[in-house]
Amino acid sequence: MIPRATYYANGGLLGLLNTLFISIGVGWHESLLVAFCVFLFGMIPGLVIGKVLEALAKATARSNVWWRRLLIGVPAIGGLLGMAATFGVEEFLLPAVIPTIVCALILERNTRYIAAAPVARATFRVALCDEHRAEAFGSQRPAQSR
Repeated sequence: MIPRATYYANGGLLGLLNTLFISIGVGWHESLLVAFCVFLFGMIPGLVIGKVLEALAKATARSNVWWRRLLIGVPAIGGLLGMAATFGVEEFLLPAVIPTIVCALILERNTRYIAAAPVARATFRVALCDEHRAEAFGSQRPAQSR
């Protein structure tokens, strides 16, 4: 069995990384000044939305996986849509959704409850003939002749 590594999902950090990825993508298309402005104005909402989604993900850790993905992904995309509408950059919404969905899926996966696998008990029996059983276990009973 391969041991599963334990990850710590920090929603705020994922929100900041998401904002950084989006600002790099916008800066690649536009300019460095636009990228800086996107990161500057998006880091606080990204941090807040990330922490809220982390609390939501931890609260629903034992729920169905697809329900959790929907519950975490839709508000993340909604926050992105709200920021894009606020600053009038709806044309960058579709490319910005990709890192947002990836960060939401990372958050969902790392906060998911995984039940411990039951430990199997192994039992074995030693089949010995009567002569060896007497020697091994110190039985007082004489070995039967055949």
